[in-house]
Amino acid sequence: MKFERKEKARGLTISESWDTANNIKVNLELADTLTKGLKLTAGGGFSLQKGSKETKVGVEYNDANIASKNSLDLFKGPAITSDFVVGRDGILFGVETGLDVSRGTSPTKYNFALGYSLPEYAIACHLSNKTDTVSASYFHKVSYAVEAGGKASWERKSDNIHFEFGTKYTVDKDLFMKAKIDSHGRLGLGLTQTLRPGVKVNFAGVLDTAKLGENTHRVGLGLTLEA
Repeated sequence: MKFERKEKARGLTISESWDTANNIKVNLELADTLTKGLKLTAGGGFSLQKGSKETKVGVEYNDANIASKNSLDLFKGPAITSDFVVGRDGILFGVETGLDVSRGTSPTKYNFALGYSLPEYAIACHLSNKTDTVSASYFHKVSYAVEAGGKASWERKSDNIHFEFGTKYTVDKDLFMKAKIDSHGRLGLGLTQTLRPGVKVNFAGVLDTAKLGENTHRVGLGLTLEA
């Protein structure tokens, strides 16, 4: 369950969520207030089931050719995550790094990506998990109503291959549906309906087709309110 409130004049967004695993989260965003393209974020969460908590603050910046996102997790490490993307004429290159202050100055992760993007389609290649995982993805906007995409990945150490395919169908301006299936047989379905301006309801579920008789399936319901 998710509630969201927006004050567009101030660039402020406040969201609250509570999921079936009893995780409660609150997030605040302040966008384009100090300068255009700059977003400040702060959020916290608490797990009623595990008793764990988290607090994060972040800074994001976006313009026509540069995008950067930086966050600090105060209770895990503290841990710093930073990514930077540059692009020109549809060609994109990005880097992501992570640092756990409690473990020293060596990066705990580093990932690289190279892609080419146009309004109708996009392709990308990724090196992640300290270059242990190689993946490629493709997105195609077939028409106004239909979008499709796929991703394949290979893990060098385990020699495992994983793939997933997804699609989105827009019925009209107030209703769209999504579906996704992966190589493990997990089928995800989602539906978003706009009830009236500023009010949306979301239905989602994940069905494990390889374990139909087991209690591994999930169902969710969300409500989004925008002021």
